[in-house]
Amino acid sequence: MLYKSLHFKLVLMLVLFILIIISVIVTVMLNGVFDLYSENFNGMMSDTLDDNLIRELEALMDGGDFYIDLRARLWTEHGNLGINNYRNLYILDMMGGLLAGTNDELGRSLIKTPNMLAAMNKKTGGRQSFVSEYMDYAVYISSVSGERECIIYIKDTREETRVFSWAIFEIIIQVLLVGLVVAVILSFFLAKSIAAPIQSITKGAVKLADGSFNRRIEVVSNDEIGTLIVTFNDMAEKLKAARDQSDALEKSRREFIANVSHELRTPLTSIIGAAETIYESRIDEEAKLKFLNMILSEGGRMTRIVQDLLIISRLDNRKMMWEFTFVNISVMAKNIYETSRGEADKKDQTLSLNISGAIGEIYADKIRIEQVLVNIISNAIKYTQNGGEIDFLLEKCEIREEGRNIPGVKFTVRDNGFGIPEEDLPRIFERFYRVEKARSSEAGGTGLGLSIAKEIVTAHRGNITVDSEQGKGTCVTVILPKNPQNADGENENPEV
Repeated sequence: MLYKSLHFKLVLMLVLFILIIISVIVTVMLNGVFDLYSENFNGMMSDTLDDNLIRELEALMDGGDFYIDLRARLWTEHGNLGINNYRNLYILDMMGGLLAGTNDELGRSLIKTPNMLAAMNKKTGGRQSFVSEYMDYAVYISSVSGERECIIYIKDTREETRVFSWAIFEIIIQVLLVGLVVAVILSFFLAKSIAAPIQSITKGAVKLADGSFNRRIEVVSNDEIGTLIVTFNDMAEKLKAARDQSDALEKSRREFIANVSHELRTPLTSIIGAAETIYESRIDEEAKLKFLNMILSEGGRMTRIVQDLLIISRLDNRKMMWEFTFVNISVMAKNIYETSRGEADKKDQTLSLNISGAIGEIYADKIRIEQVLVNIISNAIKYTQNGGEIDFLLEKCEIREEGRNIPGVKFTVRDNGFGIPEEDLPRIFERFYRVEKARSSEAGGTGLGLSIAKEIVTAHRGNITVDSEQGKGTCVTVILPKNPQNADGENENPEV
């Protein structure tokens, strides 16, 4: 259905965004016009009906027909008060009855406003309301003797304000119509630029899952989607070449394609589903945050899959960028341990760290070695039952190399989890190979972690081994030289 497509939703979202922005602008501008006129009106009233004029008016109230004198005096200020066809001046008694004014017909039908009531209570009333159809101002005065009282009342119909506001509104409506047309046109291009690559990726994933490797997806951008397309194309090339080698490989390739397609399609489906729920449903803030967190989580999952695929591609093409530096290996081990504890705590597992003595520094690519160790510990947590135990050990060792012993370090990760069947041990470092496929799928594995780990360790002239017994646990050991050197004694930046 068209209304369920991502393209349609992006267009609708941009149109709604324009409408909301214009609505906010209209509201702000109309409020600004009201505030401007209100401040101007109140300013004119308070500046004109100041203490000096009030005292003059109070002195005139001792005469017989005092309101006639008051009107005559106030009429001299009609310019300052802005008296015109839309703004009238009235002199009222304390019950709101008309004594004199500039428009007797309107004066006899005045309603008691909040400002008028304030003056009846012997206060000055000057509060204005945006929703009112008028602006008014009321001042209480009394004679010097205090025997006579009255209210000076000015009322404005806000006709000038309405005319000006309507003119602004018409301009904004014209801008809105033009903006909507432009927004719709631009949104179609924007939506196409986003939806088209995703559709191509989806079609490509389906083709890969069906075993077709000839179709290539056009790279249209350099962002994450573009990176994903490049990765798909690279993987398609490699899988096509691998298919020509042998059939125990055909099986692995098909399993990998189906797994990667599923792993990519699953977060995409979750992201689109969560977005549809947010846009199509009226949900509370708590539920909205839940779905937004789901989108972020699934987006991170896609990123990790793409990163693994990129690493494999770079390793195969000898384009891995290594950054060898001297690394405090004990500090790194402690950081990895602290990072992994939260994951173990969720399963009530005991994760312990044991560093034997002062290890010092090693010359290595810190990020890649961290990736290896985090992957091994994460696997131990995934494939160890709730309440299990995982030990992380770091110690010095010696490595026999070219007839001599060189200093090294040894990492050991030992668990009492499910273990690995004996028949699977020889293949665990193969790419795309997963032990107990159903259980690995539930844990979110793609069969790439140990393969990547082995190639990183090999690039450091080290070694990684796995010992395991099904039902009793697994022990993974990584041994690295402290300072890998070439034959001339200089630090090398290896390629794999």
